[in-house]
Amino acid sequence: MDEKLEEALASLKCRLDNYDYKAFADYVAAVDFTQIKPDFLDPPNNVYMSREERKEQIAEWTAKIEKEPNDSFLLLQRGCAYHLFGWEKDHSPDDFDKAIADFNAALKIKPDYPYYLEHRAMVYYYKKEYDKAIADYTTILNTKQGEHEVNPNTFAECLFDRGRAYHCKDDYDNAIADYTAAPIQDEDLIWRGLAYACKKEYDKAIADLQKASQIDYYYTEMAKALLQKVREQAKL
Repeated sequence: MDEKLEEALASLKCRLDNYDYKAFADYVAAVDFTQIKPDFLDPPNNVYMSREERKEQIAEWTAKIEKEPNDSFLLLQRGCAYHLFGWEKDHSPDDFDKAIADFNAALKIKPDYPYYLEHRAMVYYYKKEYDKAIADYTTILNTKQGEHEVNPNTFAECLFDRGRAYHCKDDYDNAIADYTAAPIQDEDLIWRGLAYACKKEYDKAIADLQKASQIDYYYTEMAKALLQKVREQAKL
């Protein structure tokens, strides 16, 4: 990672820990907007369960898996716990790998089961293994609606998440196509707007960022800062 980008991101994360959302504006000002990717921040961890409680739960699931090794749902649950471990400051480097191993085992029992693929795709995405994430999301999206009890909302979520993976690979055309087909929510227009900006399609970028900056949510300040920056860039 670029040193300047790394410093700006570290400062942003520190300030967000103190609920200083104005930090988004400083972050956008400090970097080129083409450097901002949808996975630039870790997702918030579940705070309802301590690490020790989660360890105890993993131990319980492990004991159950030893008795019922073909219970794919138990493997999924333990995999999800390892996934959450991966966001903690004192996490083990192989927590994500343990999560993927459990999802792989679950998928051997229930091949191409969309719910399991979606969880594995999320871990691949945050490991920055975007091609693997895209492959899993594509398998889900190729599943006929109604098959494997796939909820229509799952298809929309996977379209959007596959779009984010494409975006992180700088494949803006496929990202925009997925964002648009999702259908995208107003609060997520920041990412399609950013993708348009990276393609220098500034009118479309400004339209999306204007909508994203008018609602009250986590990225409001970032949407406002990006809107200003894209407007300035469009004048050059």
